[in-house]
Amino acid sequence: MIIRRIQVEGGFLDSLDLRFEEGLNVLIGGRGTGKSSIIELIRYCLGVRGYSDEQDKQRSLEQALSVLQDGQVTLDLQDGENAYSVTRVASFAQSEPEGLDPTLLLPLIFSQKDVESVGLSVRGRLSIVDFFSRTQGTFRSQERRHSSQIVSLTTEIGTLIREADALSERLSGATSIREELTRAEARAAEFSKSSSELENKQKKLDLLADLTAAFAVRGEFLRRASETVAEYLEGLSGLRLFGFAIEEWPDATQTEDLLRSPRKKLATAEQQLDRSYVLVSEAFQEIEAALKELEREKAPVEEQARTIRREIEGLKEGAGAAARQLAGIREQLSQLDALRSLQKQKLERIKRLQRQRDSAIDELEQLRDRQFEERTGTAARLTSRLGPSIRVRIRQAAQVGEFAGAIANGLKGSGLRYNELSSNLASRMSPRELVTAVENFDDTFIARAANISAERSSRVISQLRESGLESVVAISLGDVADFELLDGRAFKPMDALSVGQRCTVVLSILLQHEDRVLIVDQPEDHLDNAFIADTLIEAIRARAQQGQLIFSTHNANIPVLGEAAQVVRLGSDGKRGFVVNAEPLDHPKSVEAITKIMEGGKDAFRKRASFYQRYSNE
Repeated sequence: MIIRRIQVEGGFLDSLDLRFEEGLNVLIGGRGTGKSSIIELIRYCLGVRGYSDEQDKQRSLEQALSVLQDGQVTLDLQDGENAYSVTRVASFAQSEPEGLDPTLLLPLIFSQKDVESVGLSVRGRLSIVDFFSRTQGTFRSQERRHSSQIVSLTTEIGTLIREADALSERLSGATSIREELTRAEARAAEFSKSSSELENKQKKLDLLADLTAAFAVRGEFLRRASETVAEYLEGLSGLRLFGFAIEEWPDATQTEDLLRSPRKKLATAEQQLDRSYVLVSEAFQEIEAALKELEREKAPVEEQARTIRREIEGLKEGAGAAARQLAGIREQLSQLDALRSLQKQKLERIKRLQRQRDSAIDELEQLRDRQFEERTGTAARLTSRLGPSIRVRIRQAAQVGEFAGAIANGLKGSGLRYNELSSNLASRMSPRELVTAVENFDDTFIARAANISAERSSRVISQLRESGLESVVAISLGDVADFELLDGRAFKPMDALSVGQRCTVVLSILLQHEDRVLIVDQPEDHLDNAFIADTLIEAIRARAQQGQLIFSTHNANIPVLGEAAQVVRLGSDGKRGFVVNAEPLDHPKSVEAITKIMEGGKDAFRKRASFYQRYSNE
């Protein structure tokens, strides 16, 4: 893709109409003539974000809007045989650019601040490596899809684990209840020995107690089903309230409604939603009706049991109380037996979901391995081209900061020293290992891996189970791109280099890119002329043969030695910036502009030429 033309309506650059050439385009002019403004308008029009911190990105946006005021900027793009016109209005800064094909490889646009700082950022260096890949968009899309599935499964697993834990707590008292049942049965048997009539009534009561216990189990299951379906109904009610409507097509477009087909599909979806709501409502009403019927059937059974207990009490004092206690204990145990079955179902469901998630994580890890291999190949090619002075290396899964942060957030409120502990855990195990250990309550694994006590390990597991593992499970231990510069006999990393050295490395790497437009605002800042002449210019000439470059600069070496395809001289009357001339490098107007603006005039240029000639001969 190349940029053919930029047009501006309104603001400081009102009526600007500038055409770009293939190869190197150089913007020159005094300060305040609009060189950087043109670059920021290109960035704004295409929605290309900067690579510095958020504050600098905001300043970049504000500069573009300040230049436009209430106007608009339009870019004409060429991608092979396809032509595109992209427009963005200042008053719609929050909207997407109009006419932009999402499949286009957008330009790489670097402000002065970007070039200075991007090399210090872990994400920034990795982005520079990824610029050389045509598949990174696909990687990211597939990664988001897998991550979303993994997070969803983990959320469901966490809910089931908490429900199973609650059931375990209720079931933990089953042994003592059974012991109590044995004692209650023995007391009832003692009472029954006193008369055959009492024994017969106790047998009838035992049968009624079994029936009452069955009613209780049925009732609990129906109430749980009612609560679940009520939640479904509430969710559907929210969807029905807002619907799937999209705004009406405006008459100002002067075209037919291009959203007619999507609008029909959304209307059909709303109808199906209404039908779903009706079906779920009917299901809820049937469950409620079953609960009422259960209560109706249970009432005479309970009344009959109360009558027999009173008769038993009349035959022998204390026998009725013993019968009531026995019936209550049997009902508890019947419910616990039903809960044990429910717990078993939940545990089996957890295992199935974990297997499903394991498969998704396997696919995600394979995807990330392929991404690492591609990045490693890019690094090797860059090192081959730029060596021996510049070296690029990739370390796989070396970023643990995001992982540690997610663990720390999950441990907040636990009373544990979570900052120190989270870094320890993140550096010693993967997200997958941590999540698996927490879900299985494997305190031994965590204690051994993190070198902490079993008691602390158990507290970690309990807290992470409670807070949830969704923010941890799909985190990427991102690759790290190391950029190094040979200084003497040793390679130095980016954080050990001067600003000028960092810019040298970053620009050298960016200029190896052959598939995308490269736009840089004053690339010579912080660079000495020796590097510009010996290294930067050579890379510019090689790069310009295969693509488009747009640079703003105050350094004459860049357009002259870089053999610019076009030199654009900008001027200003203080209120408005404009193009004075835009011509090839060898055009008299370009020669005059470079001589006057960049060399200080012909006299200054002649004096320097005479000086160099005189002393270079000595």
